[in-house]
Amino acid sequence: MPPTLAFIFCTAFVAYLLRLDYHRFKEQSVTIWLPTIWILYCASKNFGLWFNISSSRDIENLTAAIIAGSPMDRTFLMSLIIVGLIILSRRQINWHKIFVDNRWLLLLFFYMLVSILWSDYQFVSVKRWIRASGTIVMALVVLTGPSPLAGIESILRRMIYILIPFSALLVKYYPEYGVGYGRWSGEPSWTGTAIGKNELGVLCMISALFLIWTWAKSRKQREQRFCIKYETIIHVVLLGLTFWLLRGPGGAYSATSVVVLMIGLATLFTLRRLKPIANVRAMACVFLLVTVVAYFSIDFLDVITSLTGRDSTLTGRTDLIWSPLISIALKHPVLGVGYGGFWMHPLVIDSVKLMTVNEAHNGYIDVFIELGTVGLILLAMVIVAFFRKATEVFKNDIEWGSFLLAILLMSLLHNLTESSLIKSTLLVWNILVILMVAHPGKIR
Repeated sequence: MPPTLAFIFCTAFVAYLLRLDYHRFKEQSVTIWLPTIWILYCASKNFGLWFNISSSRDIENLTAAIIAGSPMDRTFLMSLIIVGLIILSRRQINWHKIFVDNRWLLLLFFYMLVSILWSDYQFVSVKRWIRASGTIVMALVVLTGPSPLAGIESILRRMIYILIPFSALLVKYYPEYGVGYGRWSGEPSWTGTAIGKNELGVLCMISALFLIWTWAKSRKQREQRFCIKYETIIHVVLLGLTFWLLRGPGGAYSATSVVVLMIGLATLFTLRRLKPIANVRAMACVFLLVTVVAYFSIDFLDVITSLTGRDSTLTGRTDLIWSPLISIALKHPVLGVGYGGFWMHPLVIDSVKLMTVNEAHNGYIDVFIELGTVGLILLAMVIVAFFRKATEVFKNDIEWGSFLLAILLMSLLHNLTESSLIKSTLLVWNILVILMVAHPGKIR
């Protein structure tokens, strides 16, 4: 099939899916498109990559590009934030309740703001903090809408309807946009609409979980669903595309996303059978204990990495990235070096120059570097608050409660080998914040 014809068919298919979603959630206002566009941006390439504004991989040019930023991306995100604030200003909102319900998350963001005072690149840190705060604005737009739960589902569904088909299109017919190549090995890897194979793996990981969860939930509500037969068939097709993208070309795939998805699905279906809330908390405690023991067990690490075709150093992370970064972080163990400005520091550039990375490939190390022990404690309290909210939801709604607990678990596991915590425009953190803030909590 010619690429142009494939593009037309794909666009028509996506348009049909969006029309189906419109009939599915007619009660949603047009404002739900604002957080949807935000999530679409977080899950795909930025404008600088789409238009090849800065393609240099030279470390000095890369650092300069990070400091300067992309004016197009900055203007776009600031416009979304401003529109979101305008929408919130026109709604009647109980701000006291919002502050109380999300006090730990807001305290974490406040500490991120304060930490800019001792950042070496304060202007860059301020810009990144404003972008990170935009996620809270989008979550509040969803929360104050006509139906927050339907809004969350609609956002995730539209993300899948748009990005999964177009990712497959780019991989198959437009490889100059949808296929990347290893810097040293030259090995091809699928990126689709995402920045890289790991980001595409995150998109597929969340998409697969949501599609399977939606199918399981719909089994109890078949008579109340619009076009349930056609919607189920479409979801099966999208799920097949998702697994195809997740597999990648041969061995070039996101092993972290595959393993985390398997654990997430096992957790989801296990929780659906655990009705008493005490069982959920007991399961969480056991899992936490097993995770801590396993994380510090070399034998366990060898088993997992061998199953995914990776080495026990996690593709060089432990020796080339984690060791030098932890040595730097221990120089500021309490308060960290400040939010948002660490990866432009000359000492960091020299330490990881050969890797040309701008993250620690471990979310907890990244938080420890920028915010220190104080930041890790605040992040832990945010996680505990999310877990408590999810268990409260689980008491009255097993479907939503199991989904919240599964996505929380997947986010924590994903950050063992990738970094997305407190990142302004990364998909995992943005979805976690939106679920925490926008979900109304107890469901009657």
